[in-house]
Amino acid sequence: MTDQNLAVVKRVVALYLLLLAGATVVHLIITPFYQPDHDPDFTYWEAYDPFMMAGSLLVLFFAYLWKRRHDAALPEANNWRAYLEANGLFYVGGVHAILLAWSWLMQVYGDSAQAQPVIWLLLDSVGPMLWLATGRRLWREAASA
Repeated sequence: MTDQNLAVVKRVVALYLLLLAGATVVHLIITPFYQPDHDPDFTYWEAYDPFMMAGSLLVLFFAYLWKRRHDAALPEANNWRAYLEANGLFYVGGVHAILLAWSWLMQVYGDSAQAQPVIWLLLDSVGPMLWLATGRRLWREAASA
């Protein structure tokens, strides 16, 4: 794959992650206005969860690549900021993906009472920050390629 093709792929993934972050935040904020009774049969989030899972897996994939690239440059690149960016995004993204997968599968296939609203609120709050950080970094990398 050429550098130009890779830049296009990075831009497409970045755009997906940025739109996903924006849509999740907006939907999380406006949900109480059009669903005040918290109808358990409401299925928007169920339809949206696969897109969130895809976003979390993309974060994990690119964070792993950045972490691997950073670790390969050690000890020459002893930069704490780069270390925290690479490792923080990877490990927080991993925890987010695991919790999202567990909650989503429990909601769909298991006992939906086990899927705690507090966990969903945490996932719907942390996810956009991860998607935003990854999307911005991918966009910048594509622009500099």
